[in-house]
Amino acid sequence: MLDTELLSNGFQLMLVGMGMVFVFLSVLVFVTILMQRFLGEPPVTVISEVQRKEQISSEEIAAISSAIHTYRNKNSKS
Repeated sequence: MLDTELLSNGFQLMLVGMGMVFVFLSVLVFVTILMQRFLGEPPVTVISEVQRKEQISSEEIAAISSAIHTYRNKNSKS
């Protein structure tokens, strides 16, 4: 008798827990959808190729390439 009561209580607790998680996740999805509708999409900034080239100089690109080359030579598995 005790074993069946424990199993019954465990099963009820499992169902209540799973139900609470389901309700919480449903509310979370609903709130997220509402926020997206009211707040809208965030603005996307596009960086043109000219702006990108102005941001990184050729000296910086050479230094980065040299650092990568040195790192790969030091840490190669040969």
